Amino acid sequence: MPSGKDIFKFLKKHGAADFEEIVADTGINPDELATTIDQYMKNQWIDHLPNGKYRVKFFLDPPLVDEPIATKYYDYTKIQEKLQGAGTIPIPADIPRKWRNPNLQYMPTQIDQGGRGTCVGFSTAIGLTLLYFAITKDFPTPEDLKAIRRDVEEQLGCANAKPLVRDDFGKRWKSAQFVYERSRELGGVTSPSGSYLSAAVRAIKEYGSCFETECWTSKSPYCVAQFYPMLPGETGEQSKARIMTLGSEHKTNGYATVLDFEQFCVAIYTQWRDQKGGGFGLVPINIYENYTSNGCVGNYPEPRGEVAGSHAQCCVGYDLDAGTIEFKQSWGKNWSDMGGISKSYWDEAAGAAFIILDDEEAKAGQSIYTRVEISANVPCNYTINGDVHTVNPLVVALERGKTYTIVALPINPDVLTLPSLEHTITPNQDSQLVNFVFAFKQPKKTWVEMLIELIRAIMTRLGIK
Repeated sequence: MPSGKDIFKFLKKHGAADFEEIVADTGINPDELATTIDQYMKNQWIDHLPNGKYRVKFFLDPPLVDEPIATKYYDYTKIQEKLQGAGTIPIPADIPRKWRNPNLQYMPTQIDQGGRGTCVGFSTAIGLTLLYFAITKDFPTPEDLKAIRRDVEEQLGCANAKPLVRDDFGKRWKSAQFVYERSRELGGVTSPSGSYLSAAVRAIKEYGSCFETECWTSKSPYCVAQFYPMLPGETGEQSKARIMTLGSEHKTNGYATVLDFEQFCVAIYTQWRDQKGGGFGLVPINIYENYTSNGCVGNYPEPRGEVAGSHAQCCVGYDLDAGTIEFKQSWGKNWSDMGGISKSYWDEAAGAAFIILDDEEAKAGQSIYTRVEISANVPCNYTINGDVHTVNPLVVALERGKTYTIVALPINPDVLTLPSLEHTITPNQDSQLVNFVFAFKQPKKTWVEMLIELIRAIMTRLGIK
């Protein structure tokens, strides 16, 4: 019997559907479906539209997994240790115990990604907008904030005759669409929605970022266009080239991870204080089925039950005494504008948290780490000093002066002469990039095996079974 989650899968695919359509697709008993929908509506997971259809109020990415970009990154704490010439960096005595980014006053409230799984794009766009404010001091006026338009319909001639629906937050707001699509390209994402924060921070370094006025972000899954608005007389390829060029003018210097909760809080504050960043960090977290038990307002309840999915968040504040960090969310008016998690939630359910580096920090990172690209001529998993990575090819940042043993483990070892291959590497100061390919050999076939293959190929071509 299908579970209630099948309702979500169906609605995420189709955007909205009525009761009979859900029954026909999922096979859920109508009485059971009615009970489940009633509970989901009570918990604010599902909307009942005026036309009788149901839709999911927000979208979650799949649960956090080993991401298909680099799985070892620059360590922000090590970068600070190098810059400050010290060992483990303590929490500065002058850091506020509680802080919220003051530039949030210039941000729109109730940011809404709509019916698309674009949280990676939106969380990054929130951070990049705060970074723009911090660098340029070009803040919107009260009149600018009053002029915000929501649910603007752009008629683009989509095949289903639906408009592109977007929010117009003005000329200073960064495009979530641009970051989201570039991250999906880099992350090799083939599912209908979702992406990886690790791919997004790499995308804004390699491709940069646009403003929303330069690259529209659709809230509706019915009509999505990557490279709009188009100028009069412009082709699709010309529009893409123009928007990609605009994005390239706003590349970031790099990124690093912070594993420690308190060091993460210190990083977002000191970057803002020292005018090295926008005063934010990016965090992917798993979300659990008990999330709606508190009305979806404020901090998330401690993880209970099954993982419902994951969500990318932009952290904009903290409370060290309470042991919490604060997010600017992107789920619209039906949900809390701000949310957050505790340190224990972080320890249990957060993925790699990212800080965007300024130029000095990026150069320090480049002096500490070597980029190592690992691949093989057959599908493989890898271990690096015992840590398992299920990505091929694999890109990692390895600390210089340390020795690493890399083992390639073929997924189908039976057809190879060796079950694994091993390589030891010690990156040095002269190596900015190391590219290593494991070359496995297949055993030579006997003349009998080759003859059998030839006969089978001929029979297949003649249609003989």
